[in-house]
Amino acid sequence: MLLTKKESSVTAHAILVRPLAGGHQIISGHNRTTAARRAGLQQIPAWVREMDDDAAFMQLVLSNAQAELSPLERGMHALEATEKGKHNGRSIEKYSLAVGRDVNAVKREIYAAEVYQIAPFGTISAPDLVARTRHLCEIHAAPETSWSAMVMGLFDNKWSIEQTNAAVKAVNAVKPPRGSEKLFAIEKLQEVAAAGQD
Repeated sequence: MLLTKKESSVTAHAILVRPLAGGHQIISGHNRTTAARRAGLQQIPAWVREMDDDAAFMQLVLSNAQAELSPLERGMHALEATEKGKHNGRSIEKYSLAVGRDVNAVKREIYAAEVYQIAPFGTISAPDLVARTRHLCEIHAAPETSWSAMVMGLFDNKWSIEQTNAAVKAVNAVKPPRGSEKLFAIEKLQEVAAAGQD
């Protein structure tokens, strides 16, 4: 059966949902759904597909990779979907192929997501962190024990990318005094150095 031009246009813009818990979960089309609600529409066209959690998880990022997800959101998804995360244990390389993105770009987004997960949310808002994804990626090169202090330094001092890199290098260069290696834990010294960066 051939679709008319109008029918073809409607199906091309249909959202994608899956049956879940007696209702439907939107997989693709969150922004279209929001726009439809604002316009007062009660119904919008939708494709309904049976999907398990893994298929829905991958479809979510594939359908939203171009416009609806920020680099940090992509990084959170990649972290969850790869061997670094808990979901399915794919390698980063296989994940990159599945979503059609450069493996190095995916790695940078994962690094930022790892730092984001331990960021001090009590004092820094999530949108502010999302806006500094590249900074978070750079902070990942410092020891994990210093990440939280470095994120605070980033916001307290409004670091540029260059200043963030310099702070990471300074923390990585910290060494205990010669002959005192057993007295001073390197991780603690680096954490103190990260907290003192200005």
